[in-house]
Amino acid sequence: MRTPALQTLTLFSQNLDTSGDCSRLVVDEWLELKFPDGDTGQKVLSVVQTLRSTWTHLLELKLQLHESRSASSDSHQHGGGPEGARISALEDLLASKLAEFLDSSFPSILRQVPSTMKPHLYKGPPSDDVEQPTSGLAVSKSSTELKSHPIKGGWCITEYLTYDCLQDESEVAASSVEHYLQRVWTCPSCEQKLAVTVAEQLQHQTTCRKSLEDAKERQQFMEVEAGGLREYHCPVCDKVLQLSSIDILRHKRTHAQKSQSK
Repeated sequence: MRTPALQTLTLFSQNLDTSGDCSRLVVDEWLELKFPDGDTGQKVLSVVQTLRSTWTHLLELKLQLHESRSASSDSHQHGGGPEGARISALEDLLASKLAEFLDSSFPSILRQVPSTMKPHLYKGPPSDDVEQPTSGLAVSKSSTELKSHPIKGGWCITEYLTYDCLQDESEVAASSVEHYLQRVWTCPSCEQKLAVTVAEQLQHQTTCRKSLEDAKERQQFMEVEAGGLREYHCPVCDKVLQLSSIDILRHKRTHAQKSQSK
C-alpha cells in the first residue's frame, strides 16, 4: 500500500522541528517540508499530534491487557470486559481518523536539507534572558511549563516535536517576536475561544485532547459496567426506560407486533 510522503513522515518520524510560524518542518534533521503558510503547517501538526497520542495510548492499553492475561491462552484477544471495549473503541477511532488523514491533501514542498544549510539549521541553545512564550492566559494555566531544547533551541512541545527551533535568515527578525504574537483561535476539541500564541496553541491541543480522551474512556467504562444501558423514551407507551441497544429493538418490535395483531 502506497501512502503520501507528508503523512508518512510526520506520523513515523522520531523528530519534528518547526519554524516560528510552522510554515517549515524538518523531519529527522534531513528532510524539509515547506507549506504555503503557517496555518497549513499548524493544521497538519494538530492532526499529527492527535493521531500519534491516540496510537501511543492504544499500544499502552494493549500492553497492559497482554500483561494482565499473559498466563491465559487467549492473551492476544481483547474481547469482553471494560478493557476490551475500551481498546475496540480506540481502534475504531484511530482507524477512522487515520484513513481521513491519509486521504487528505496538504500543499507542500518536500526536499532534502542541503548540506550547506545543516550547520545553520537550528538556532542553538537559548540565552539566559529568553523567556517562555506565554501570555499568562487561561490556556497556560492548564498546561505544564514549556522547556527549551538544550541543543536545537526552540521549545519542546512533546518528546518528538520541537517548536520554533529552525533558523532561517529571511525569518530571523520575524521569528524573534513570533513567540509573543497572539491571535484568536477556537480549540476544535473543547471549542473554547482563546487568545494564544502558536506555542500555546500546540501545547493546549496536547493537554486538552488528553483530558477529553480520559473523560471519554471513563464514560465508556461506566457504560460497559452498566451493561450498555442507556435512557430511552418510547413514543408509543410514553415511558422512559433504561435499556441496552438490543432491548430497545425488542421493545419496538413488541409494539409493532401488537399493532399488527389489532
